[in-house]
Amino acid sequence: AEVPARIPTGGLLQVTSSGNLSWKDLQPVQTLREHKDAVLSVAFSPDEKLAVTASRDRTVRLWAMPSGRLVHTVLLSAGASPIHHACFSSDSRHFVVSAGKSVYLWQARNRKVLGVLDHQEDVTMATFSPDSQTLLTSSAAGTAKWWDVVTRKGLLVLEGHTSLVSSVEFFPNGKFALTGSWDGSAKLWDLEARNPAAIATLDSESMLNPILKAVVSPDGAQALLCYDDGTATLWDVNHALEVHLQAAQGVKPWPWVRLWRAMFGTWHTVLMDHHKGMVMSAAFSRNGRFALTASADQSVVLWCLRTSDPVAWLNGHTDKVSSVVISRSGRWALTGSWDKTAMLWDLQELGVDELVSAMS
Repeated sequence: AEVPARIPTGGLLQVTSSGNLSWKDLQPVQTLREHKDAVLSVAFSPDEKLAVTASRDRTVRLWAMPSGRLVHTVLLSAGASPIHHACFSSDSRHFVVSAGKSVYLWQARNRKVLGVLDHQEDVTMATFSPDSQTLLTSSAAGTAKWWDVVTRKGLLVLEGHTSLVSSVEFFPNGKFALTGSWDGSAKLWDLEARNPAAIATLDSESMLNPILKAVVSPDGAQALLCYDDGTATLWDVNHALEVHLQAAQGVKPWPWVRLWRAMFGTWHTVLMDHHKGMVMSAAFSRNGRFALTASADQSVVLWCLRTSDPVAWLNGHTDKVSSVVISRSGRWALTGSWDKTAMLWDLQELGVDELVSAMS
């Protein structure tokens, strides 16, 4: 069948690797080896001068980029829980570390702890808003929470999932959020609503497996959901947000919108089925046309989202790949693995025209 010029809204496509695909192998330019246990989370600072890695060995390490030089190691106390996640603020001044039931807020320049946010259950993830003024955290309690960074007080609790919330992200405008859960659904949230409730739920009868990661594209138009059965689904969320905003303004959907919802019901568009193990993480390219998926099968795959084809394999890890991110410029990718390493990749070496043009 002819590949559509763009991803159709509402249709579900099954994608598998075929024998005539031309794969490109990419080797890491740096391997970061200091951790003594699995690397569960990796992140770039937005200015791309630093990277942070978080490990089950209860350390967070800061690295100079792209040299890979170890800059600093943060060691949590012996009684602390393993570290689940770490990320930088949008202004590169702070980073947060989630371990057990606590979220630690650090100053990146002098590596001082500025405060601790405590949950009643284990925290799975913490992420900064685009303006670095607030935080979103997700937890094993099935909830996500919105925090003020300065006062370190909770602003909202997002309730609606029926199992552990594995992932939470802001949309680029900072007004909406996306959560993914082990209950097999992802939810869109309006953070400016007086009584926050999910404005849309991304799920389907065929996709009821736990979601391990949910990410939003840089333009906020798409969401990528990673499942424990080796699949990832791409969703057109822009339509859902438009319908919500129109309803908030008292505008009724056009008849074709009601017909579209009656026909398709949900907003998912593409199913990627290539990995042989859990898809543990994903990241969009800068222009949203490509995505990386990282899997428990030790592979990291670069996908062209326009054609739904895999175009490259990042070859190097020898155990589950738990985390993948792409730098703000789009040139660099960083992966973390249960093989106790993190790897830095230069995506420009692939020579993929659309990917390279997105970096300029």
